[in-house]
Amino acid sequence: MMKYPGLWLVFILLPMCCSTNGPDGPESIITFTRTFDLSDEDWAQDVIQTHDGGYVVVGYVHTTIWDICILRLDRYGELVWIKILGTVGIDRGWSVIENDDKSIIVVGQTQE
Repeated sequence: MMKYPGLWLVFILLPMCCSTNGPDGPESIITFTRTFDLSDEDWAQDVIQTHDGGYVVVGYVHTTIWDICILRLDRYGELVWIKILGTVGIDRGWSVIENDDKSIIVVGQTQE
Protein backbone atom coordinates (compact mmCIF):
# COMPACT_ATOMS: atom_id res chain seq x y z
CA MET A 1 0.00 0.00 0.00
CA MET A 2 1.18 3.48 -0.76
CA LYS A 3 0.65 6.07 1.98
CA TYR A 4 -0.44 9.66 1.59
CA PRO A 5 -1.82 11.78 4.48
CA GLY A 6 -5.61 11.65 4.61
CA LEU A 7 -6.01 9.02 1.88
CA TRP A 8 -6.37 5.26 1.63
CA LEU A 9 -5.22 4.12 -1.78
CA VAL A 10 -6.29 0.59 -2.61
CA PHE A 11 -4.59 -1.04 -5.57
CA ILE A 12 -5.88 -4.51 -6.36
CA LEU A 13 -3.53 -6.67 -8.43
CA LEU A 14 -4.66 -9.99 -9.81
CA PRO A 15 -2.59 -12.48 -11.81
CA MET A 16 -3.38 -12.42 -15.51
CA CYS A 17 -5.00 -15.58 -16.79
CA CYS A 18 -2.64 -17.59 -18.96
CA SER A 19 0.20 -15.09 -18.48
CA THR A 20 3.82 -16.07 -18.63
CA ASN A 21 5.89 -16.04 -15.49
CA GLY A 22 8.49 -13.33 -15.28
CA PRO A 23 11.56 -13.37 -13.06
CA ASP A 24 9.44 -12.16 -10.10
CA GLY A 25 6.47 -14.51 -10.62
CA PRO A 26 3.21 -14.15 -12.59
CA GLU A 27 2.52 -10.83 -14.26
CA SER A 28 -0.30 -8.81 -12.72
CA ILE A 29 -2.76 -6.18 -13.83
CA ILE A 30 -4.41 -3.42 -11.82
CA THR A 31 -8.06 -4.41 -11.48
CA PHE A 32 -9.14 -1.12 -9.92
CA THR A 33 -7.95 1.73 -7.72
CA ARG A 34 -9.98 3.53 -5.09
CA THR A 35 -9.22 6.42 -2.76
CA PHE A 36 -10.92 6.76 0.61
CA ASP A 37 -10.42 10.01 2.52
CA LEU A 38 -11.23 8.88 6.06
CA SER A 39 -9.32 11.20 8.39
CA ASP A 40 -6.35 13.51 8.60
CA GLU A 41 -4.02 10.47 8.60
CA ASP A 42 -4.80 6.90 7.54
CA TRP A 43 -2.79 3.71 7.09
CA ALA A 44 -3.84 0.57 5.20
CA GLN A 45 -1.93 -2.48 6.46
CA ASP A 46 -3.51 -5.54 4.81
CA VAL A 47 -5.98 -6.48 2.09
CA ILE A 48 -7.55 -9.86 1.23
CA GLN A 49 -9.94 -11.07 -1.44
CA THR A 50 -13.05 -12.68 0.04
CA HIS A 51 -15.09 -15.72 -1.04
CA ASP A 52 -17.49 -13.56 -3.07
CA GLY A 53 -14.77 -11.77 -5.02
CA GLY A 54 -14.88 -8.66 -2.83
CA TYR A 55 -12.14 -7.33 -0.59
CA VAL A 56 -11.47 -6.46 3.04
CA VAL A 57 -8.90 -3.78 3.87
CA VAL A 58 -7.66 -3.28 7.44
CA GLY A 59 -5.54 -0.56 8.95
CA TYR A 60 -5.96 2.41 11.25
CA VAL A 61 -7.15 6.01 11.14
CA HIS A 62 -6.42 9.05 13.26
CA THR A 63 -9.50 10.90 14.48
CA THR A 64 -8.87 12.19 18.00
CA ILE A 65 -6.72 9.10 18.62
CA TRP A 66 -5.70 6.06 16.52
CA ASP A 67 -8.54 3.58 15.84
CA ILE A 68 -8.76 0.31 13.86
CA CYS A 69 -10.49 0.71 10.51
CA ILE A 70 -12.00 -2.11 8.42
CA LEU A 71 -13.30 -1.49 4.89
CA ARG A 72 -15.46 -4.02 3.02
CA LEU A 73 -15.42 -3.53 -0.75
CA ASP A 74 -17.37 -5.37 -3.44
CA ARG A 75 -15.64 -7.01 -6.42
CA TYR A 76 -15.65 -3.66 -8.26
CA GLY A 77 -14.04 -1.75 -5.39
CA GLU A 78 -17.21 0.01 -4.26
CA LEU A 79 -17.52 0.55 -0.50
CA VAL A 80 -20.02 -1.89 1.10
CA TRP A 81 -19.38 -0.94 4.73
CA ILE A 82 -16.82 0.58 7.02
CA LYS A 83 -16.17 -0.17 10.70
CA ILE A 84 -14.12 1.99 13.07
CA LEU A 85 -13.16 0.17 16.29
CA GLY A 86 -11.34 1.65 19.22
CA THR A 87 -10.83 2.03 22.92
CA VAL A 88 -9.70 5.04 24.92
CA GLY A 89 -6.13 4.07 23.98
CA ILE A 90 -4.25 3.71 20.72
CA ASP A 91 -5.62 0.94 18.47
CA ARG A 92 -4.16 -0.39 15.23
CA GLY A 93 -5.30 -3.09 12.80
CA TRP A 94 -2.48 -5.13 11.27
CA SER A 95 -3.86 -8.14 9.43
CA VAL A 96 -7.10 -9.76 8.26
CA ILE A 97 -8.15 -13.30 7.28
CA GLU A 98 -11.40 -14.91 6.16
CA ASN A 99 -12.38 -18.26 7.74
CA ASP A 100 -13.99 -21.16 5.92
CA ASP A 101 -17.33 -20.10 7.47
CA LYS A 102 -16.86 -16.68 5.76
CA SER A 103 -16.33 -14.81 9.02
CA ILE A 104 -13.59 -12.19 9.11
CA ILE A 105 -10.88 -12.04 11.76
CA VAL A 106 -8.81 -8.89 12.26
CA VAL A 107 -5.57 -8.93 14.22
CA GLY A 108 -4.44 -5.71 15.83
CA GLN A 109 -3.15 -4.11 18.98
CA THR A 110 -4.30 -1.71 21.61
CA GLN A 111 -2.35 0.24 24.19
CA GLU A 112 -3.58 2.51 26.91
